[in-house]
Amino acid sequence: MSQRNGSTGEADTPGALWGRQLKRARMAQGFTQAKLAVGLGFSRTTLGMYETGKDVPTREVAEKCDDQLQTGTQLADMWDDTNWYPLTTLHPDWFQRRADMDAKLTRLCEFAVGPVLGLLQTEEYAHALFGRRYPEMPNDVEANVIGRLDRQRRYFAPAGPLLIVVMDEGCLRRVIGGPGVMARQLDRLLEVGALPNVRLHVLPFGLDIEQPDTSMSLITMPNGREWLYSESLTRGYLTDDPKTVARYARSYDLLRADVLSARESVALIREAREGHQHEHPQPERRPLAQKQLQRSQWGQLHRNSPRIHPRSRPRP
Repeated sequence: MSQRNGSTGEADTPGALWGRQLKRARMAQGFTQAKLAVGLGFSRTTLGMYETGKDVPTREVAEKCDDQLQTGTQLADMWDDTNWYPLTTLHPDWFQRRADMDAKLTRLCEFAVGPVLGLLQTEEYAHALFGRRYPEMPNDVEANVIGRLDRQRRYFAPAGPLLIVVMDEGCLRRVIGGPGVMARQLDRLLEVGALPNVRLHVLPFGLDIEQPDTSMSLITMPNGREWLYSESLTRGYLTDDPKTVARYARSYDLLRADVLSARESVALIREAREGHQHEHPQPERRPLAQKQLQRSQWGQLHRNSPRIHPRSRPRP
């Protein structure tokens, strides 16, 4: 949660709070920004961005600041205790409105091509995926993973909203993070597919049927209002235009009728799981993601599986 600045009444970001402490320590030692920046090995502009909270430092930077300013481990400890990614900033601006719908919607129908749908990803799969996208920005990777895990909670809880997913077979076959990561990801699909509020369907290779050109979501809100959502790499498209929603809903219904049934899809997922035979040791959970989950009191999110309540009845 953001804290309030006593003089202005404005909400401070976590970065601004840490930066203010850095500035106080610098001034207490009689350092100018230019002098400290030289000692740290980067520009005065970069230091200024840290002090104003406009950029997030690494823990290594915090340690170097402690060394230069003779503050023991004060700044590094504060870095450890800082929730750098509060819930209000876990998603990019263009996706935030869509993410907010997860807390209220009653039904979500998804068509996924490419990677496994974000709502179904394990933490290590998400890490591997975002690691490819942001190879030199670990903080961005952590923020995106945390946001993704948070969105999953409601769907895996008792009496969660209805979730119907049609996924291209490529989601199962494309290797993200190595065979071990993929095997555990498909184990997650098998577990989630057993939930009473979830149905997973696979569109197999070689099935010549009409399908959307890209991933899309059909969203039903408690008041019955329906929305269509789709996105590119950097932009989202959200509409409740009745004609547009109806057209894509019809396409989705036809697609779902033609793809594999839920039981047939389980068999194909198991087959794909066997294809990822070379298991790798499961890596330790990334400490930053773990800290953020604990601070936000999100409960125990297991690396490879959510808290799942098995379905007691067979699939239709």
